[in-house]
Amino acid sequence: MGSNFKLVPLVKRTLRELSTLNQAVRMFIADERPRRDTSARLVDELRSINTALLGIQKQIGSIRDQQGAANQQQQQREKHPQILNAELRIPEAEQQEKRTNDKKHYRVQVAIAIATSLAFLAAGIYAGIAGYQAFLTRRIIHDNQSAFEKTLCEMRAQTKASQDQADLFKQQLSGTLGAVIQRQFTIVWPSRKAYLTAVLSNRGKTIASNVKGRLKLDVGYIQNGEFIGEYSAPWNFDAPEVFPDPEMPTEIGTYLNLSEEAFSSKSEIPKAIKVTGGFSYFNGFRMQSRSVCYYVMGRMMFYNKRGEWQATLGGESIPCDELAAELAGFGRAKQQYEQ
Repeated sequence: MGSNFKLVPLVKRTLRELSTLNQAVRMFIADERPRRDTSARLVDELRSINTALLGIQKQIGSIRDQQGAANQQQQQREKHPQILNAELRIPEAEQQEKRTNDKKHYRVQVAIAIATSLAFLAAGIYAGIAGYQAFLTRRIIHDNQSAFEKTLCEMRAQTKASQDQADLFKQQLSGTLGAVIQRQFTIVWPSRKAYLTAVLSNRGKTIASNVKGRLKLDVGYIQNGEFIGEYSAPWNFDAPEVFPDPEMPTEIGTYLNLSEEAFSSKSEIPKAIKVTGGFSYFNGFRMQSRSVCYYVMGRMMFYNKRGEWQATLGGESIPCDELAAELAGFGRAKQQYEQ
């Protein structure tokens, strides 16, 4: 019977702990971003309630065992008639004891119902707290992610603006201080073969480096204003540096299997070498790439009607877009010298 009286303090203590838990939950909900110590306090309160519920379950088990023993004794009394006299002697005491046991059993069932309800309530509160924490966590992550993406976009915009300013400044320096290479081509005959030279003159203020030429040489003639190639050959060259001194250009040459007589002509059909391709170099600030198109003109010899030599023109290089003017000059020279 003593176990029944111990159950009441346990239930009272459980109610007190639930009251404390209710206050902690209100504090938790009032705080929009719960701190770690508040969550720890809630967990401790839930653990205390769980311990109290376990104690109630043990007391309920003990009461059930005692109730089972009492029922077994009652059954044994009903089986043995010799006990009937004793029962008849104290019927009022037995009835009073039975009523007392029924009341205690009723209180136990009420306590069990209350404890079960409190357990479900605690579980619901715990689930609500966990869900609220998850909601706050997702919202904080979303807010932080949005702020991070906004900051990243601003950083990219600032980086692009800085890069554009740096490119503009580099372009200005490249135009004022960078190396500027001018190209020219000459042809000479130190022997039976022609020697074609690329003359690279740096007219800037910075050393040009990583100079590369990837060219194609077409040897042919010009007829009716059009170039007709007879054969071609590649010409690739590299120059480590070209110093900014127009008086001391860098010269790079190649031999051609072409005699001086074969490259000269009378005033009818001029001979030429067409130089095309690409040319690149680093001007001290950025890489520069240029296309190349030149004609290295053969010598044109002009004679009068008596067969006497009058003049020799050509032998220099001209840009491709100046070919028409060069041919017009040859035409005027022919009218002048062949009278």
